Amino acid sequence: MDVEDKKPVAFEITDERVSDHKMVKPLLRDVKMKDTLMDAGYDREEVYKFLEEKGINKPGINPRKDAIVNPKTVRSDSILEHNNFGHESWKKLHKYGMRWAAEGIFSAIKRIYGETVRATSQYGMFQEVKRWIAFYNIILSL
Repeated sequence: MDVEDKKPVAFEITDERVSDHKMVKPLLRDVKMKDTLMDAGYDREEVYKFLEEKGINKPGINPRKDAIVNPKTVRSDSILEHNNFGHESWKKLHKYGMRWAAEGIFSAIKRIYGETVRATSQYGMFQEVKRWIAFYNIILSL
């Protein structure tokens, strides 16, 4: 989600067995970004490496509570930044509160279309959700 214009920029349909961090590369490979805001579910070295390749060196990823700093990783600078600033100051620095704009968008789409899809195939589900997002973007444009 683009938290500034409140529009979805990419999506994928998965089941509950797929971890969020596994979808970062396929979802954001072709998306141009200046920064990113992600919850602790994305606090994985592979996500930090991918974002560094896209030019984002200290992304707004809220570290896991049990985060351990390993000095030989891309992730370590972000963890140290969070620890040095403290959580509240770190949130202000990264404007982390804006992440809730994305949560609000998910909530709005679910209020309009419901929590479940009617299609039964993965392709059909993808097409159904794609229509929801297209119509949601049209509603925002009015």
